[in-house]
Amino acid sequence: ENPNVANYERRPKALTLQKPFSVKGSMERTQVPADLKLVLFASEPDIMKPISFAWDARGRLWVVETSDYPHGLVDDQRGHDRIKICEDTDGDGKADKFTIFADHLNIPTGIVFAQGGVIVCQAPTFVFLKDTNGDDKADERTVIFANSFGTRDTHAIASNLSRGFDNWLYGTVGYSGFMGTVGGVAKNFQQGVYRFKADGSAMEFLHQFTNNSWGQSINEFGDEFGGTANNAPIMPSIDRTRKSSGSFNPNSTST
Repeated sequence: ENPNVANYERRPKALTLQKPFSVKGSMERTQVPADLKLVLFASEPDIMKPISFAWDARGRLWVVETSDYPHGLVDDQRGHDRIKICEDTDGDGKADKFTIFADHLNIPTGIVFAQGGVIVCQAPTFVFLKDTNGDDKADERTVIFANSFGTRDTHAIASNLSRGFDNWLYGTVGYSGFMGTVGGVAKNFQQGVYRFKADGSAMEFLHQFTNNSWGQSINEFGDEFGGTANNAPIMPSIDRTRKSSGSFNPNSTST
C-alpha cells in the first residue's frame, strides 16, 4: 500500500503500488509475434527513464530521457532532460557507446529526424537540434513552434513524432492542445493527430480522438492509427480524402 498513489475513486483504503520490474522481469512479460525475438539493446544505468526513441540510418538508437516528467515543467525550458545516442560498436547487438547529444531539455516527449538533425517536441515549443561539426553533440538550436502547444497537463501534451509517407512530420496531442499561428494561419485544436512541415511553415490537424491522446502510427497503406490513455486505447483514422485529393503520395520526396 502507498498513500501517494492517486485515489480518484476516493476509496477508504490506500491503493497498492506496483513496483517496477527488473529488465529480466519486464522482458519475460513482454509479448511479441511468434516470428520475432526480443533482445535487450540498452538499459539502466546506461539510459534512464526513456520516454521516446528513434533509430538513425547508422543503426544507432537515439533515446529521449526525462527525469522532469511529469511534474518538473519550468518556465525557461532549461530542465534536466536529454537525448542520448546509443551505439553498438562491436556488432554484438548491444549498445556499448553512449553519447549525450543534447541536454538541459524540459519534458521532451517526441523525436524525429529531419533536415540533418532532429526535431524534438517539448511543450510549449518544438525545437530543431543539429550537430554541425561531427562530434555527435547538438550545437545548433532553432525554435520551430514557439509557445503554441498547451502545458496545462503534461500527461496530455504533444508527443509521438514520426515521418509520414508523404514526407510530412506527424504527431499527436491530448487535451492540452495547440493554439498558435502557423504560416500566417491561426490554428486551434486538441485531442488528435496533426502533421506539419519540417521547417514549421505549415500544419494541418487531421483526426479527432479523445482525452489524453498519446499514440500515433501509420500502416503500410498510409492509414493512421491513434491511441489514448483512457477508454479507447487504439483508434483507426483512415484519411481517404487526403489520398483521393492527391496530397498523399507514398513515393513522395518533396519537403
